[in-house]
Amino acid sequence: MLGTSGTIYYEPKGCALIIAPWNYPFNLAIGPLVSALAAGLHSDIKAFRADSQYLKLNQRMIEELFDPSEVAVFQGESDVAQELLKLPF
Repeated sequence: MLGTSGTIYYEPKGCALIIAPWNYPFNLAIGPLVSALAAGLHSDIKAFRADSQYLKLNQRMIEELFDPSEVAVFQGESDVAQELLKLPF
């Protein structure tokens, strides 16, 4: 239309909860994280075990690369996962 203009508004569509299992925790957490970030979602990651070397590496990597408003890593056992599942994702 002559005399008009369009505007694009980039807005996130929600939040994603990624619960990584005990087998292949890096692949099964980072793969969905890439997709969620590409879609503009805030992402929360909960790993299987709080004492794993993976979680320490993953948390350090995410803290260095992302703002806490974009990606958060949660530590803890199944009680933490149960509380996260009560939230609206």
